[in-house]
Amino acid sequence: MKKLNVFKHFILTRYNTQQQPDGGFLYDDVSKANKWMEARMKLFEKTRKSVLDQEGEFEWIISLDSRTPNRFIQEIITDSRMKVVNCDIRDTFDRIELEEPWVITSRLDNDDLYLPGAILAIQSCFTNAEIIVDLRYYQKK
Repeated sequence: MKKLNVFKHFILTRYNTQQQPDGGFLYDDVSKANKWMEARMKLFEKTRKSVLDQEGEFEWIISLDSRTPNRFIQEIITDSRMKVVNCDIRDTFDRIELEEPWVITSRLDNDDLYLPGAILAIQSCFTNAEIIVDLRYYQKK
């Protein structure tokens, strides 16, 4: 008999989906986007290590522009806990069937790090109460 967890923890990361100052998106200029991605991968390696070294159960959802070349996707996704989506990350939960009654989400930028023990610290704060910190998942400049 499978043990039912009380919650499912998702780490949410937008990678190259940000709107540019001119109103377009990064992959509107493929050459520029690929150069940006190559430089960004060096930073992301540290981010990925800081997440995948965490204890605790979680799924890491990374939102990528649908035009992201496969070579970058293969470099980014190196673990079964990681999943790529090509949609607005807020729409991801419409497509997920959950067995758990509660969801924890935490956001991590693609150049940030989790300190050791971060996931367990987040999960240890869980209570059976609805708490919404950032419903919209927007950043304003």
